Amino acid sequence: TSDRTAISSADREREKWVDRFRHLLLYGRKKDALECAMKNNLWGHALFLASKMDTRTHANVMTRFANGA
Repeated sequence: TSDRTAISSADREREKWVDRFRHLLLYGRKKDALECAMKNNLWGHALFLASKMDTRTHANVMTRFANGA
């Protein structure tokens, strides 16, 4: 049960950050949403959003991801 509790807790934490990311996007705060995603290891979200932004932002996010930051 402790393994399930840990997974459940991690899922809730991830869900919290995905909700925050979505909220920021809904209010047009793309850069804040991008930073939120990167800080909370939502790299799929960050990379997709960055790909829809300017080339420089996309390159910076790709570099940050590649460097494991």
